[in-house]
Amino acid sequence: MEYSKEDLMEAKKQIWGVGENMGTEESKKIWEENAQFWDNAMGDESNEFHREVVRPKVTELLSPNPADYILDIACGNGNYSSYLAQRGASVVAFDYSKKMIELAKRRQSQYAKQIEFCVADATDRKSILELKRNRAFTKAVSNMAIMDITDIEPLLMAVYELLQESGIFVFATQHPCFVTLTEKYMTPHSYYDIAIEGQPKEQIYYHRSIQDIFNLCFRAGFVIDGFYEECFKTNKEIPMVMIVRLKKVKRDNQPDMGHCDTTSSVLRFIILKIPKMMKRRASASLAGRRPAKQNAHSVPFWNQMSEKSRLICLPTMAALIRLTLFESKDCKSSDTWEGHASSGSGVQTWIFNF
Repeated sequence: MEYSKEDLMEAKKQIWGVGENMGTEESKKIWEENAQFWDNAMGDESNEFHREVVRPKVTELLSPNPADYILDIACGNGNYSSYLAQRGASVVAFDYSKKMIELAKRRQSQYAKQIEFCVADATDRKSILELKRNRAFTKAVSNMAIMDITDIEPLLMAVYELLQESGIFVFATQHPCFVTLTEKYMTPHSYYDIAIEGQPKEQIYYHRSIQDIFNLCFRAGFVIDGFYEECFKTNKEIPMVMIVRLKKVKRDNQPDMGHCDTTSSVLRFIILKIPKMMKRRASASLAGRRPAKQNAHSVPFWNQMSEKSRLICLPTMAALIRLTLFESKDCKSSDTWEGHASSGSGVQTWIFNF
């Protein structure tokens, strides 16, 4: 389903905790106070949770190599940046805590030629885009930070711009289905809690449903081509972490179906799986159905799409036409055909003018 701007702003207000002083600046102050404790707790190798639960699958999906130029988002004390540098990659790493970046530079000084540490705000698209250098990033990574970021939409949009074509972004975050202190799941919200026992101040967690996270990824222009859910220690049934690999695809190749986000997202998943035979059948079934006159009430997106995008859409459109044209007893000969697709919590109607 498509959300209005008002819906999105209301959701962001709930995440930000408006009236509860739980925005980006408050979060930054907390991490400035926690920085030294965090650096001491993580040391050179990070803690057991990061080593055993987060790092293995993140590294598998990221597949770093010496040719990579990687953006490390919310890098903390730089341990994963150094892990990448040890594998030959060049890294630009950033955090919004100045104190944390100072500690990272000190701890990872032996990799100064491979890692550039910067202060930047992950909620500020302009701040992130200032990290652009003389070459595009091949990959981006974020370890257990998405749930600490007030608004992830600017981050996703900026990372998309900074990545090379077909570049990937791997992020690990706490599993929103199973790790939360509240009884809310669908409603975005924020709350205070600790990550490591003994940290000076409770940090702010920003809860989003998987649906909300994924739809923001799709909106930015990514597809998902890798996913893991990881458990910790003896509990093998309740995952603590989800790890996602996003792949950048050309926005020009995506159908302009903003009014139907769920269907558009599904198309992005299957875009490379569409059989050629279906394209031929779809082309044949659509032949000769374009009317002489333009229907003023039809949805205009078909005419705005490129020929390549039209071909991508043909199988789905042909299926909808078949449902209406061949299976509906009430089907009448007209210039406009309607197909119905269930999307989200409601049913949306697509009107195609051929």
